[in-house]
Amino acid sequence: MDMKKLFIFTLLAFFSAATFYSEGEGGITEKKKVLFLSSYSMKEEAVMLQVNGLTSILPDDKYEISYEFMDSRRFNSTYDTSLFTIYLRSKLTRQTGFDCIITGGDEALSFMCKHPTMRGDSPIIYFGIQDPNLWNDVQKYNFMTGISGNPDFSSNIKFATSLFPGTKHLVFITDSSREGLFDEKKIAEVMENHKKFSYEILNLTDTVPASLKSRLEALEQGSVVFLSDIYLSHNRTLNSLQKTAFDICSVCKVPVFCAKTDLTESGVIGGCVTDNYGSARIAADIAKHVMSGTDVSKVHRIAKSPQFSVADKNVLDSFKISTFSLPADTVIKNHYKSFFERYRIAIFAIGLFFVALAYAFIYYFRRSITQKRLLETDNKIFRHTAFESTDYIAVADVKENTATLLYGSWFGNESELPESMRKINLPDLINIFAEKYVAPETRQKFIEVFQLESILPKIQAAKNGKYVFSGNFVRPDGSSITKQFSYSFLDQKKGIVLSYRTDITQSVREEQEANERLRRAVTVAQKANEAKTQFLSRISHDIRTPIGAILNLTDFAKKDMDNKQSLNADLDKIATSGRFLLSLINDVLDISKIDSDKIELNREAYSFIDYIKEIRNIILPMCTEKNIFYKIITQNDSAEVVMLDKIRVNQITLNLLSNAVKYTPPGGTVTLRVSAFAKSKADASDAIANAADAMASSGISENAVGDLASTGTSADAAANEADGSSANTASTSAEPAANEADRADSISDLAEIEISVTDTGIGMSDSFQSVMFDDFSQEEDNPLRAKEIQGTGLGLAIVKRLVDLMGGTISVRSILGKGSSIKVRWTGKIVHEDKKEEDLIQDLESGSQKKVEGTILLAEDNEINAAIACRIFEEIGVSVDLASNGDEEVKKFASSPVGKYIAIFTDIQMPVMDGYEATEKIRSFAATRPDAKTIPIIAMTANAYPEAAVKATNCGMTDFTTKPLDSARLRKILEVYANKKESE
Repeated sequence: MDMKKLFIFTLLAFFSAATFYSEGEGGITEKKKVLFLSSYSMKEEAVMLQVNGLTSILPDDKYEISYEFMDSRRFNSTYDTSLFTIYLRSKLTRQTGFDCIITGGDEALSFMCKHPTMRGDSPIIYFGIQDPNLWNDVQKYNFMTGISGNPDFSSNIKFATSLFPGTKHLVFITDSSREGLFDEKKIAEVMENHKKFSYEILNLTDTVPASLKSRLEALEQGSVVFLSDIYLSHNRTLNSLQKTAFDICSVCKVPVFCAKTDLTESGVIGGCVTDNYGSARIAADIAKHVMSGTDVSKVHRIAKSPQFSVADKNVLDSFKISTFSLPADTVIKNHYKSFFERYRIAIFAIGLFFVALAYAFIYYFRRSITQKRLLETDNKIFRHTAFESTDYIAVADVKENTATLLYGSWFGNESELPESMRKINLPDLINIFAEKYVAPETRQKFIEVFQLESILPKIQAAKNGKYVFSGNFVRPDGSSITKQFSYSFLDQKKGIVLSYRTDITQSVREEQEANERLRRAVTVAQKANEAKTQFLSRISHDIRTPIGAILNLTDFAKKDMDNKQSLNADLDKIATSGRFLLSLINDVLDISKIDSDKIELNREAYSFIDYIKEIRNIILPMCTEKNIFYKIITQNDSAEVVMLDKIRVNQITLNLLSNAVKYTPPGGTVTLRVSAFAKSKADASDAIANAADAMASSGISENAVGDLASTGTSADAAANEADGSSANTASTSAEPAANEADRADSISDLAEIEISVTDTGIGMSDSFQSVMFDDFSQEEDNPLRAKEIQGTGLGLAIVKRLVDLMGGTISVRSILGKGSSIKVRWTGKIVHEDKKEEDLIQDLESGSQKKVEGTILLAEDNEINAAIACRIFEEIGVSVDLASNGDEEVKKFASSPVGKYIAIFTDIQMPVMDGYEATEKIRSFAATRPDAKTIPIIAMTANAYPEAAVKATNCGMTDFTTKPLDSARLRKILEVYANKKESE
């Protein structure tokens, strides 16, 4: 008996401990304290809904909720508020601090904001906020968050007009309470988006009851009334919202809707009303998480309060409106559903079930018939494909050592076999096949392999129970075939083996071809990889060489500071290495862009005269430095201006000419012959070209090349030599005068353009001419090549690619030790302009420098580049005003006097603001200062691609120059725009 009592006591103790710990971690959990402060009276239906919403989330067993109701609608003075303040402070003093405070409505939240000491450390969760100023003000506090309570008048208008499509006039009834005034502002804002309706706002507090009654009785058909929360009557007494709504509905003959609170029990049709219960639940849920440890400052506010649609079935019936016209999820009051309405989902489900059942029965019946037909078809297809893909299908009997043919043919495509051949001894079958398809020297081995004694162990050893092998055989006609044999057990106990043979000749050939293609692809990839490796190796070497020279020579220059002659020699070598490095980088970038199809031709009108002048300005100094005679031979009919890509044409010409100058010794001759003839005149040009080619093929010499020009060329050359000039230039128009009178009146719009560069240099061997357009191709073993000549080996490769891109042709004639002639030819469209070729001679002979004075604005963010540019401009003779970025550039220009700067030179890529944007802003000042439109703005960039120049022009820049800066180029730009300004 004592043991029984002890057991019962132990059991009770266990359950007590379990209960104790189940209520919390080690003990009973203390209830969380919550204060709910409502702006209104607890008698209001909306407030009771809010209370129910709170308790549904915060149950009594875990939360202790204290309720306070301000009944703010009765406040008529600050005295009332002060009394409530004293009362609430006294209550909060007596009680310990709350874990959370929940406020409902504007007045309660405003009250807590005005008396912050009352909350202590408690976070505040608010809902039902309609005052927009209060909503914005409380956003700054990190100890509170909550939900808005603004009514959705737009949804109510949509709800009402969907039920009454003929609505034209809207009437809103409000009062002079705080919420009522907010409602009037909100209504005015909403009606800005519903201007197709007329509207009026009737204030219950400010309107005499008799006048209000008369106005409502006078409302005509097409009008709709919306009720806000109207508590304050004309004498500012507090009335029941439901009673006021009932009185208005009894007077109105038009539909009445509730816009904020559910008033369907008072005679209104319904509306989109605030979900007080749902708002309170959301606020309680936020409070629950905050009390559980969530940081209230991390909880986002909810700007749209929950709402729902409600309607009264009795009132809808009085207006003859069906409930099917209501939006989905509308709560319908006083709705007694019919049998169909109550069970319509079940009825639809049952109906769908029977329809599906009937469909399934019909489908199954038809499918069974279809399947029978398909089965018959499948059997036919199987038989057909079996014959097509398989030579035969047979079964072998191990015990009898026989094979029985099921489908196909043993040895060929015989359609019919005698019955005696359908079942045959296996050794006989193997011997017949061996004699027919197997070479004599391998026939015996074949017979041994195909014996069942050899095959059975291999079938048993196979993982999937299937032994497959293939072999190559020879047909009687000598052609090779590949057969695949497959063996597997149908019944291992009985010794029945399934055997079939397939012709895989085509598959094997296709696989071999695919392998060959793969092998070739791998070979191509390996070659490409080798080419890439060689490219990187060559580039690495070519880049390291000038960089190493620059670094070493810089150290030498520091040591040679006291020896001016050695210092100048060091600096000259540094400049040479730098120019080579720049040329290498430019060439590599050009090659890369051409090969990746990123170069697009930008064709524009290009004057024949401008082309000759631009080429001459660049090449003549090179010839002067090396004491080389430079000749220009022009042949031009009517194609004085042609649509060409200026940059690419110049690049082709300069690459060819710079190569000619590089490999022509001092005292030699470099000749540029340019012809542009209309297509109809091309025969004359071809005749001259053929004569020049003939002379070159017989052995190019200085005298031979000179014969290509007219006698005037030699005379000019002699005159230049008499003057003692280190370099000479001759310009001639080799146009036969005898044919001048015989020209046709009409000229074609297409011109045949030919550029020929001829030199008396070291020439090229025949073997090198076959690879001269390859990347990094240089004839370094040419015995006449000077050791000091540097080159990247990319110039001619770029020329060839550009000529191909322009749809042209390039031809080469060269004799080792005598010289070379490279001819480029393509077609361009003629632009007809009135120009005289005599202007070319004048342009070529004018080369004197003009004095440039004034101040420029320079924008450059790199300090070293800025210092270099400032020095270049100061040596030219202009003063510099420096800006470190585009924003500073714009500000300096805007604050400068009009006309202070003669030009603006701007880098493209700069911090804060780039050069493009800075240019656009400067041009935008044209309305306030005239020089903003006319001042030259020149882009300076390391981006040498034509696209950069096009973009610079499009944004308003005047000119474009690349880095590193060329002092001669900068001086020429300043001279051009200074002269232009003087002429204006």
